[in-house]
Parts: sequence; structure tokens; C-alpha cells
Amino acid sequence: MNVGELIKILEKCPQDVEVISHANNHTALHGGECDLRVALMDTYAGPRICIGNMSRRHVNYPNEFITAELDGKAELPDNWPPL
Repeated sequence: MNVGELIKILEKCPQDVEVISHANNHTALHGGECDLRVALMDTYAGPRICIGNMSRRHVNYPNEFITAELDGKAELPDNWPPL
């Protein structure tokens, strides 16, 4: 994702919602599976626009979880499949 793409997504978001980030202790320097996502997340502190490398909706369920993907990409799974 480049800056222009991110701006277009954020312009469509509710403008009064705070922004948070999610990186699960990694820095993603390339696209593909590690590409940034933009999502609406329900948190214990209220709704937030989350930008990061989320790979599931239940990021820290039930305290924090994604309620809507805002980037036009595929819907994330609720959780990772069992090994």
C-alpha cells in the first residue's frame, strides 16, 4: 500500500474516530501477506481505525476485534485455523 492508497481509504472513514496501529512486534517492509490493512476495530475504549498487518478479526478478543475491513481487500477470518 502506498500513501495515496492509504489517504483514499482514510478519507472514506468516519473522521471523528481515533487511529491506532497494529504490528504484532514485526516490521513489514514488503507487500503480499504482510501488506498493511485498514479496519474498524471495536476496543474497550470505543471504536478505532486500525492500520497494520492484521491477519485475523479477533486480534485480542474480546477486548479488541475487527468489525469491518475498510481497505476493500478480502474479509479476515475470525481466528486462525487450528494447526
